[in-house]
Amino acid sequence: MPLPNIFIDIETAPIYNSSEEFQSIQKKIDEGTITSDHRDYAIKQQYWKHARGGLNPLEGKIIMITYQVNDNRPWRLAEWKSSEKTILKELYDVISLHKGNQDDPLNIIGFNITNFDLPFLYYRSQETQIENGFHGYDPLWLYKYFHAPTIQDILQIHLPLNNWSRYGLNHNAVAMAYDLPTKEERGDVNAGYYYNQEFDKILKYTEDEFIYPQLYQKMKRRMVTKEKLQECVKFFQEKYAAERNETHFQKESLSNAETKPVEKN
Repeated sequence: MPLPNIFIDIETAPIYNSSEEFQSIQKKIDEGTITSDHRDYAIKQQYWKHARGGLNPLEGKIIMITYQVNDNRPWRLAEWKSSEKTILKELYDVISLHKGNQDDPLNIIGFNITNFDLPFLYYRSQETQIENGFHGYDPLWLYKYFHAPTIQDILQIHLPLNNWSRYGLNHNAVAMAYDLPTKEERGDVNAGYYYNQEFDKILKYTEDEFIYPQLYQKMKRRMVTKEKLQECVKFFQEKYAAERNETHFQKESLSNAETKPVEKN
């Protein structure tokens, strides 16, 4: 009997000691005292940790794991209800339970999972030293259980249909190509939700994002055409470019308003 498919998706946030520390950095960024191009390297690093720290496991941590086995309901493991180590151990146990063998390996499926989710999960499991062996933490078995399964990366599978380019091949473009709902927000909003303790918004985000079991079934029935995928890629490239321009315009307008001299009557 074939082993199950396990669909996995993670949400992350940069590591801060407290909500107050995160909010303090956010305030200084809003005020313009911490910038991406500051001459002081340490200050510039504060900006990039705040903006991008959740994208690497050295500066970031996992705050939510969503997984689903076959057609069963999805499970959501929240770090704020226990700990990062606890939710990593729970996922490891699920993978261990369905690990399979060389002839019939477990299938782990996700979007950009080879470049993001799995490396992040592996590193943070090492960092927290989850108990995964007969004598506690065992790095060898940790490596085997995360790397032995067959990995099916939805992004990588669609590279040939996007002229072998990752550019523009994002979650929403692929979702639209298969007539599935797109998400309204990007993953970087979750750091603010997390440190402001707006956990319901993180849950809502994961509910909107975790379409991968339905997407995978549509892919198995029939892959999207190259023309339709590229049409969707172009749509979101233009949409996000317009949003960036609008944000830049708003910041410039605000800056000009703050620096404009007061006219005397």
